[in-house]
Amino acid sequence: MQCWRLRGWMGGAAVLAAVGLLAACAVSRQHAEGLQAMAAGDRERGLAALEAASNAEPTNSQYRMDYLKQLRDGPAPQRAAGRGRKAAGGA
Repeated sequence: MQCWRLRGWMGGAAVLAAVGLLAACAVSRQHAEGLQAMAAGDRERGLAALEAASNAEPTNSQYRMDYLKQLRDGPAPQRAAGRGRKAAGGA
């Protein structure tokens, strides 16, 4: 007894769609894990995951913006120290 079978180009299209959906889910998970790592204070791991998600989906502007924002912002203590040095006339 045959329940269903992938035939011809429609079967190939269904397989490609399933693979694409799984890949998109993996990248989405990677992006979410990067944001969680950043929130937990693990900057190195978070930036790596956000960069990988951004590179995996270069047309996803949200992934790119999140990566660049986290890269720019950095940890709060480093930003405050940098502002203090700048106000004192340092570089």
